[in-house]
Amino acid sequence: MLIPLGTDRPLRRTPVVTYALLTLNVLAYLAQLIATKNLPNETLGPVDMFVLDPGNSGWWTWLTYAFLHGGPMHLLGNMLFFWVFAQAVEDRLGHFGFAAFYLVGAVATALAHALFRDASVVGASGAVACCTGAYLVMFPRAGVRVLLFFILIGIFVLPAWVFIALAIAKDLFLFGAGSGRIAVEAHLAGYAYGFAVGFTLIATGLVQREPYDLFTTINQRRRRGQIRSAVRSAGLDNPMAAKPERGARREKKPTPEEAAAQLAQSIKRAIGDRRLGSAASMYRRLTSEHAEHARPFDRNTQLDLANAMYQKSEHTLAARAYQGFLDAHGDDREAPMVRVLLARILIEEAGDRRHAEKLLREALRDLDDPQLRTVAEEQLDALSAERS
Repeated sequence: MLIPLGTDRPLRRTPVVTYALLTLNVLAYLAQLIATKNLPNETLGPVDMFVLDPGNSGWWTWLTYAFLHGGPMHLLGNMLFFWVFAQAVEDRLGHFGFAAFYLVGAVATALAHALFRDASVVGASGAVACCTGAYLVMFPRAGVRVLLFFILIGIFVLPAWVFIALAIAKDLFLFGAGSGRIAVEAHLAGYAYGFAVGFTLIATGLVQREPYDLFTTINQRRRRGQIRSAVRSAGLDNPMAAKPERGARREKKPTPEEAAAQLAQSIKRAIGDRRLGSAASMYRRLTSEHAEHARPFDRNTQLDLANAMYQKSEHTLAARAYQGFLDAHGDDREAPMVRVLLARILIEEAGDRRHAEKLLREALRDLDDPQLRTVAEEQLDALSAERS
């Protein structure tokens, strides 16, 4: 048994919709327990009106069924998968986009269930599978921490595409073997819906591509194949084919500007391949040895780099990267959140309270996230109290 615990994909915003949906599922289950407390087993009483029974229930049940569960383990399993995979999907789609994606997915998987069965159904597993399918498109190479219960017991890291492929394979097996009371048709429809929506959004440019999404992975593999083909056709894969010329000149040493540009390209590739340790080492070298020639990365790479450094507890490097993002993209929609995070790093790691206070005041002008506003205001009040 493989139980997902988390992923290494850093977030750029607080996944408030994920928190809200998870809370709604838990509260709905608690209400379900209270409403059926004194009823016999297998009887849901007043909760029946929210259960989806194809052809025999109200229109609202095509959505409300996804907030009910058959027991505590059913709820826990669904919410664990939801917690692990939904946060990053919301991060890519935005709050409103993710809310629409999830709710439409719940209805779509209910329709798939009704096509194959006429039995009643409850549970968020179909909608959660939508998130998992989208994750497969958006972050196939992200690492998923899993708890393994089998011959060995331990925590391992698997590529997201491997873990999700195993989950899909399990449901395909259950579908072929007869799934009993498990609504695997809804699961499979959810994977397909999430994959199709994620693929379409990235393909059409409605969601910006990132260095580690499915499209980039496919393009990188194609480029590598083209290079290998070119090498074979030129005979350069044969070590006897190339002979050094006599008196050949030594390779010209790159200029500082060229060295900085080469390091920047290597950092971008390392971030795209999720080699965060290598990215940190190269970024440290870039900022210490070639600071005067370093140029800001594009907004996504700069943010991914800063988030990766913060995740690796490289706080000094993270602060440089976040500041680099603000210097180049100070009016970006993510800039207020970056200012709050950078202020926190400056206070806790560098003791630079004056700069931190300036960042917090700038952030409060544009912050629209109520939780982050509260954090920024409390931090600003604390700094003011220290001064006085």
